[in-house]
Parts: sequence; C-alpha cells; structure tokens
Amino acid sequence: MGDKPLQYPLGYARTQAAKHPTWTSPPLDGPLTFPEILHWHGEHSPSHPFAIIAPEHEGEEEVVITWQELSRAIFRLAATLRQEVGIELIDGKPPVIGILAYPEALTYITWLCAITAAGYTAFPLSPRNSFPAVQHLLKTTNCRYLIGSIPKQGEPGTALQQMASQLLQDPSELKLIELPKYDALYPRLAQWPPLPYNPVTDSVPIIQPSAARKDAPTLIIHSSGSTAFPKPIPLNDDAWNAWGKAQLYLDDDLCERRGASLTLPMFHIAGLAMTLSSAVWGTSTKSRSTHFD
Repeated sequence: MGDKPLQYPLGYARTQAAKHPTWTSPPLDGPLTFPEILHWHGEHSPSHPFAIIAPEHEGEEEVVITWQELSRAIFRLAATLRQEVGIELIDGKPPVIGILAYPEALTYITWLCAITAAGYTAFPLSPRNSFPAVQHLLKTTNCRYLIGSIPKQGEPGTALQQMASQLLQDPSELKLIELPKYDALYPRLAQWPPLPYNPVTDSVPIIQPSAARKDAPTLIIHSSGSTAFPKPIPLNDDAWNAWGKAQLYLDDDLCERRGASLTLPMFHIAGLAMTLSSAVWGTSTKSRSTHFD
C-alpha cells in the first residue's frame, strides 16, 4: 500500500440516527464549531439522553441527563468563566485553562465543555503526573488559569490539592479557579434520588457559544511522559468533530446505543473521544452514580 492514503468508497458513510424520534443530527459539513454543536443539541435534541447515571443500589432507578440539561449546565458555567477570566487574549491567543482535578465524569465533561463554550482552550491534566511534569506543561502552554483546589487551613488535603498549592507558590501568573461540582451544576442531583428533570425550572443560559479560532487550539492533551517530560498536543476545533465523524464509516446505526465510560479517565484521549463524539452520532454514555458523598 506504500504511502497511499486510505480511501473509502463513495457513499460508504452511513447515516446515523436516520429514524430516531429524539435526535437531530447536526450539520457535519463545517458550519458549526464544537461549542455550537453543544448549543445545537440543547435546542434541537433536547430530550435525547446524553448520559445515563447507573444506580448504586438494588431498587434504585437510573438517572438520565438529557442534552437540554447538559447544554444549559455547560453554558451557565461558561458565563461564570467569562466573568472570572474575561475576554483578553494572552500572547494573541485565548487563555489556556488547565484542569488539575478528578471529579466524576459528568462534572469533568461539563467543566471541559464550558471552557470551550466560553472561548478558551481546555487543558485536562493527568493527576498521575509528578509536580515537575505538571509545572513543565503549564509553562510550555503558557497556562495562566488552573481549575482545582488547595487544602483547607489546618488540613493536609489531597495529593492534587498539595500539588496545586505548590504550583501557586511558583513565581508565575497562575490563578486558581474553583468550579462547582455536580450538585451545583445540576441542582436536582443535590438530593438522591433526584427529582425528574424539569426544563421550566432549569434556568436558561444567557450567552451564546464563542466562535472557534483556526489559529488557536480549543483543546490541549498531553503525551504520557513515560520516557521524558509529557509533551502538550494542541487540537483545533476540527478534531472534536472528526472523533464523531469516524463512526459514520461503521455498518451499524449507533444512535441510542449505550457505551459505558465507567473507569475511562476524562483527561485521557480515550475517555474524551468516547464521551464527546456522542455529540455527532447520538449514542448515550453510561456512567457510575454521581451520588458518592
């Protein structure tokens, strides 16, 4: 085969969700950015399931997070981030916001999507990295904002909190942002079992998605760092949609199929690609219960 690129036959791409009553496929020919697709589904596929929270105990019912509930939570948080970070560019590019925290998947995805919806670059950091590795990644990407937390006064805190505290002591312009967890992002999850979702009482965000810049990444991931310091890998807006478009070359219609994220980490390409590509082809992600406190 040599260096000849793989060619798919004309017409090979399958139509996903052709007959599904709750899913409207977004245009995939380029007019919508990924943040706009997130907004699109809140408007055009409001009752379609995005995530299924599995029950922990026998007799409990699963909890469905619809695209409308997810989209509203994302853009409410995006509005909060814009107030916190502002719209000023850093070296001509949108601010990079690192995530040095490891909440459950629903919270993590909401944080990450809100960063991109607000017009910033999301940078999920593996909590397995050492302090020098994280310090290297933040400096290499000129990251000025870090989502995480530090130990409370008089308490040792977690290893990640101790690392965040160390990073803030470094002579840099790094600023810590503490974001709300699932029970504030999704108010009905503050009690368990939660009440059914009611869009009438769920506040509607007041902002629209920011336009993506082709000269700046919307997402940065990093290599494993197994042989040297981990290296940042910038991805532009096209990467998000490409993850979903890949499913169009499968023989089966995957819409409404359930895929279990379970232990897939959201800071890893596998967890991100599986969860976020559902924005294109309409599958639902099954996760463990959020009720763990």
